[in-house]
Amino acid sequence: MSNKRIYDYSKEKNIPSKKVMDVLNSLGFDVKSHFKAIDNDMVEAFENYLKKEQGGAAEVKKEAVKPVEVKKEGSSP
Repeated sequence: MSNKRIYDYSKEKNIPSKKVMDVLNSLGFDVKSHFKAIDNDMVEAFENYLKKEQGGAAEVKKEAVKPVEVKKEGSSP
């Protein structure tokens, strides 16, 4: 995997390369360009981040959305 670039990886995963770069930077990797080669440690760290992110999203309970009635001014019923 050492020949693969961040933009190739992001294209395969259908994730914007900007997000991959931002996450990798937040995880402590020095990433300045989407042309940087991505190694196995980076891939593992990023995929672990995604698993945690998706797991957290599944735990969030969605409240029921009530329909809102929109009234137009000046119109008669």
